[in-house]
Amino acid sequence: MAGGTGRAGGSGTAGGTGTAGGTGTAGGSGTAGGSGAGYANIDAFCADVPAKACANLFRCGQTDSVAGCIAFYTRYDVVGSCTFQSKPAIADGRITFDGAAGQRCLDAVANLACTVNTNDVFVTNPDCAGYLVGAVANGSACYFDEECASTSYCSASSGSNGTCPGSCQPRKATGATATRDAECQAGLYAYAGACRAPVAQGGSCAAGSGTTTLQTCVSGDYCSANFCVARKAAGGSCTADGECAIPNVCTNGACGSLVGVNGGCAFGTLSANCKYDLSCDFASLTAGTGTCKGPLSAGTACWFDSQCADGLFCSGANFTNMTKGTCAIQKTAGQTCTINSGVTECAKNLYCNAGICASKKQLGISCTATSECVDHLFCSTTCQPQSCFDPTP
Repeated sequence: MAGGTGRAGGSGTAGGTGTAGGTGTAGGSGTAGGSGAGYANIDAFCADVPAKACANLFRCGQTDSVAGCIAFYTRYDVVGSCTFQSKPAIADGRITFDGAAGQRCLDAVANLACTVNTNDVFVTNPDCAGYLVGAVANGSACYFDEECASTSYCSASSGSNGTCPGSCQPRKATGATATRDAECQAGLYAYAGACRAPVAQGGSCAAGSGTTTLQTCVSGDYCSANFCVARKAAGGSCTADGECAIPNVCTNGACGSLVGVNGGCAFGTLSANCKYDLSCDFASLTAGTGTCKGPLSAGTACWFDSQCADGLFCSGANFTNMTKGTCAIQKTAGQTCTINSGVTECAKNLYCNAGICASKKQLGISCTATSECVDHLFCSTTCQPQSCFDPTP
């Protein structure tokens, strides 16, 4: 099956084209430092994201190894996500890439304190906020926010009723109408249709009029009984990860560290307390407890695809009879496969078409399911971008 038991964690990556939330790492000793000369291009920057982020995560105890962390990033195509929108924008002159700022940014990510949320650095660090320099003037056409100046946003939206391209517009002040955070000025976020500031510690974070969503507290706090309070240290009682101070997570009702290889883990969303590049392997779906393991090799018993190493899938797991399957090599183009089996039998960039592994479909090709489309596209009668995208990159 394509499911899994571990938390989908990670460290922040390239801003502008999507980030994978997570934690920072211990600073001081220096890791994955750069030469200071800067990256030659966006490809070089994005290629270095996994190494810098994983140096970060490993030093803070969030992953079991740097190599395992990089494999995790590779499996989920972090590099491709990093370049997907920015590369065509750079080629067309809507963005300028600052390689020196990019180098300083990733060096900062690699050396963050463990208590810092990596996503924050892409807002607060001027190099991380500025390695992509928008060249599109207000009122001119744009496809995503980074094409505009840092004080502006792109009004583009995706979907059948979306606007693509949009135009660069000035970011909005407190109280102005907004549907997403990027529309608001620095330090503000979109809540209940308007820009507002996060709630300070001790303030009320109760849901506003016309919504059931709680307000956001300042960084380092969470909303408890409708008031913003400090996140809890290791050992504090909890019901969700967001109640724990970074880099701790909520495991079995208490804030604590993630567990390494061969450590004990428990089955369940908040109990699968393995490090991000590991998974909780359990004897049966009702066993309750298991052992944290790294990616499983071909021929090893498994429950889910995510337990198997990159390039493998879990073949034959039976959740009715409660029997494990076996990690097997993903199939190549032309090999037989089982449609809608719930597993990723076919290799990357392939899907199961009428029982045969075939190449995924490109932009504009007719489809019946998102699994038929290449990465970053979804199916809406035809394969379409998940976000506003330059049709002629």
